[in-house]
Amino acid sequence: MLHAAAAIIAIDTCALLLPYCERERINIAGSIRRKKPEVKDIEIICLPQYDRHVETDLFGSSVSTRLAPGFADAVLILGKVLKGQPTGRYMQIALPQGINLDLFMPQPSDYYRQYAIRTGSAEYAARVIAA
Repeated sequence: MLHAAAAIIAIDTCALLLPYCERERINIAGSIRRKKPEVKDIEIICLPQYDRHVETDLFGSSVSTRLAPGFADAVLILGKVLKGQPTGRYMQIALPQGINLDLFMPQPSDYYRQYAIRTGSAEYAARVIAA
């Protein structure tokens, strides 16, 4: 898909998910961000909002957190889920426009490292970030 068409889809996707992202952390990454003329897939990294309520076990340890209402619904209407789930760290979704979306949802402390990995080339990620 040409860059311009993929960028529009990515921007629209970000606009749909933005209200459900923590501190508006959602970014387009990958070949769209690198402005490649041809785009094979859309990569977006986001930090979903979670309910402030955290359940604890008998010993007071955190056992689960719940996604804030709306995020899962917004993700699931994007297209056909090929991999992952909204409560996970990664999803691949076949969009109706004929391109796949790779949606990354890292831990808050790992957000910017993941963003750098997903933005740079594979060579950059292996040579600089992994080192």
